[in-house]
Amino acid sequence: MDIGEDRTDAFIYRLQRFLPSPVHARPQLLKTLKERAPGASTAAKLVATTVFDAGDSRGLFCKIHVAFGELQSGLLVAPISHISFGRRHPITLEIAARRQGARAAR
Repeated sequence: MDIGEDRTDAFIYRLQRFLPSPVHARPQLLKTLKERAPGASTAAKLVATTVFDAGDSRGLFCKIHVAFGELQSGLLVAPISHISFGRRHPITLEIAARRQGARAAR
């Protein structure tokens, strides 16, 4: 196991402690939600329930419970880059730092 894997595992462990947690859809996920449920409201309630590493080429993913209302709900898996936690969520700054690091590595 290399240092990058250790850091990813430690990050997943820290994030799991805050789950389940409400999240917001970023533009990429909003587009997917509109395609999958065209008649549903875009004001869906999203709750991240699990995070996992899909490997080097895929990155981190979250399992998300989606509720469009009282009667319509579902489950989806999306890259962590397609969701955002609230600004005051304790893990938000660390996620932002990981995103900046990933962009710099490209």
